[in-house]
This record gives sequence, C-alpha cells and structure tokens, in this order.
Amino acid sequence: ENFVAVIQFNLNASGKLDGRPNVEKSSGNPQFDASAVLAVAGSSGFHTPAFAQEEESRGWSLRDLLFPRRSERIEPPANVQPVRPKPKARKPKPRPPAEPEAPVVEKAPDARVVLVVGDFLAGGLAEGLDVAF
Repeated sequence: ENFVAVIQFNLNASGKLDGRPNVEKSSGNPQFDASAVLAVAGSSGFHTPAFAQEEESRGWSLRDLLFPRRSERIEPPANVQPVRPKPKARKPKPRPPAEPEAPVVEKAPDARVVLVVGDFLAGGLAEGLDVAF
C-alpha cells in the first residue's frame, strides 16, 4: 500500500529543528506515522532557505532607500501644496571697464620691431646669442 502522512515541523535560522515535529495529516497507519516523525526528528539538519527567499525584514539597504518596493512606498498626502522657490535677487549687470586714455605717440622714423618672448624662450635665445657672438 502507499501511505502518505503530512508532518509539520519548524526550523530555526541555522536549519535545526525548532520544537517537535507532529503529524498534521495521518496516513491511517500509526507505525508509518511514527516512523515519519522519527525520520524528521532524526535528521541531522536541513538547508536554510536562500537569503533572497526569506520573508523576514533584512533591515534597510541603500537600494531599499532609493528604490522602495511598491508595498513599502509612501504616497504624499493629497492636500500638501508644493513649496514655491523664492525669487532670486537680480544682480546688476556689470559695466564695461572704462578704457584708459593713453596718449598717442608718433612712431620715430628709426623705430624697429621688438620681439617679446617668455622666460623659457628668452633664456634659450640668450644662450644662443652668447654662443653665436
């Protein structure tokens, strides 16, 4: 014959039995029911459910704070008016700088072109002139 018994038992977080197993639905054969209860009670331990399958609250994570589950979302009350931003104080537009009045100087007939260079180039140019002359 095929006997079927339903045994109820609880596990703690480490996978060990928490309390005694008991027969929830009997098979009709007391010896078979007793052997099923002994088989569950005599087992060395069970694998705990995967962490993701646990229904207990695991606390808060960054993901939970940024993206709450639909069941955990809090809808704002409908009668709250949005906060209006304060108008920004306008800064006065800056005036263009006044151009200094520079005296106009006539170019001398014997004027030459002058080269203005930076420190690095000037140092190299000076060394080259010293070597050449």
